Parts: sequence; structure tokens; C-alpha cells
Amino acid sequence: QQRVALARALVTKPNILLLDEPLSALDRKVRAEMQYEIRNLQRQIGTTTVFVTHDQEEALTMSDQIILLHDGQIEQQGDPFTIYSQPASVFASDFLGKANLLSGVLACEDGVWCVCSENVRIPVNHVGGREGDTVKTAVRGEYFEFCTPETEGANPFHLEKKIFTGLSWKLIGTLGTQPLDISALGTHAGTLSEGDDLFVRIRPENVVYYNNN
Repeated sequence: QQRVALARALVTKPNILLLDEPLSALDRKVRAEMQYEIRNLQRQIGTTTVFVTHDQEEALTMSDQIILLHDGQIEQQGDPFTIYSQPASVFASDFLGKANLLSGVLACEDGVWCVCSENVRIPVNHVGGREGDTVKTAVRGEYFEFCTPETEGANPFHLEKKIFTGLSWKLIGTLGTQPLDISALGTHAGTLSEGDDLFVRIRPENVVYYNNN
């Protein structure tokens, strides 16, 4: 049915094609197939296409450019990778691929900027704000790396629960005292046990922070 509707829409050779959640009623497998077909067809014919979706993965898969709307206003606009890796706001970070939101105080220690909370130090690239500002960091779960306590930038992570998702392990716990979800690939994550006390680090280029002041 979706294929027929798309063919009819393209017969008139429109300058702009609007697709308003055309795949929302399909099951996951067929939906993935149709995403590929629509993307491939759009590239062949070159018609500018506006694709409306509430599915985060679909937005990343289908687009050259994403316009993220919030309360009728444009929250952020850009290519999928930039919006995913450098979300412009707390809303953007949590809506398009759920991020860990960690609170702390902006500080500069020995020339290195970080967001501090109790025994946790999250390194950041300083892009604004003053020492002592209360900020919130957004960090994707797949960016955390396991390390030893002696590693520079190591922070304590307590593993409370682990879930196998098929592609990766979802590790649920706390970073210091704040909730943290880590997405881990490979066999190492499978050997971990609930209740383990571990250490993780994050690279500053993978951290975005927002000033609360």
C-alpha cells in the first residue's frame, strides 16, 4: 500500500514531496525495507523530500538534514551526525538518542576544564561559562570506556543491572551518585556481574554541557 501511494505521488514529478509518517503502521522488518527503498528512490530521482517522523532511529537513517521541532519551534537543525553528537540543548540530547544527563559544577583544575560532582570529574572542552557555574552534561552511553583506577580521568561506576539487547549490553548503574546507562559492545561486558565496582572514563570531545545559570 505504501509503495502504491508513493508511486502515485511521484507520477506528477513534484518539486517537493511531503511524507507524513508514511511507515508508522508497518512492522519493524517491513519498515526497515521501506526506509531503504524510499531513501534509494529519493537519491535516484533527486526530489526534495520532507519526511515527518517521531521515530528517532528513522530520522537518523532517512535524512541528509534534520529539523528538530519542540513546542512548534526549531530546536536544532543540521546533519544527523552533528545533531546526535553535538545536541544543542537538553531536549535535543534526550530526544534524539537518549543521553545521560549528569549535573555538576564547572571547574578548571591544572588548566583542564571539567564538570565536578563529589568524586566524579567529567572532562569537557570549555566552550563557555565560568568556574562555579552549575551545568548539566550530556553523554551518550556508548562513549564510555572501561579503564583501571590509575587511568587519567577514571571515574567510579557501580554496576547495578545488565541487560543483553542483542547488539550490545546495556549496563545500568551509578557514576558517583548519579544514574548512568552504558551501552557496551564485545564479550568483556558479558563477563561483568551485577554489583561490580568498576572505573570508566569519557573523552572531552564526547561531552556536551549546558549552563543552568
